[in-house]
Amino acid sequence: MQILLRSVQRFVQSFNNLAWNNRVRGGRTFLVLRIILIVLIMSSLMFVTPALAAIETPVPLPPLPVPLGERIFTANCAACHIGGNNIIIAEKNLSKDALAKYEMNSIAAIKTQVTLGKNAMPAFGDNLNSAEIEAVARYVLTQSQQDWKRSSVGLQ
Repeated sequence: MQILLRSVQRFVQSFNNLAWNNRVRGGRTFLVLRIILIVLIMSSLMFVTPALAAIETPVPLPPLPVPLGERIFTANCAACHIGGNNIIIAEKNLSKDALAKYEMNSIAAIKTQVTLGKNAMPAFGDNLNSAEIEAVARYVLTQSQQDWKRSSVGLQ
């Protein structure tokens, strides 16, 4: 915007110098030059103003897509394991320590548990495909390593 203003100021100064030097202030040439000046200023504002508005007005970003693992967890696991907890057997939660204690601290072990189920946990092998099982296993392991702080509901 400052560059545009400087350009207009220089043009106005040049215009005034031309008009005074040629003593055409009251004549037709002066009127034509004033009209040209007004047209130039207005046309530059028409093109510059929208561009400046686009720069100054922040465009809302689209929401980030929810990762597959988190979506699968929320839809299938969160009823019993909200925020990494276990509402059935509290000590068998999805915290890093509990997963290590029960030897569930690997992608392979979590995938097996999700696929086949165990004790009160149902099997999801018939409802989820291998990519979904892999994604939810990675999600659970990652969240446990972060103490469920980056999940939609943290470990309570």
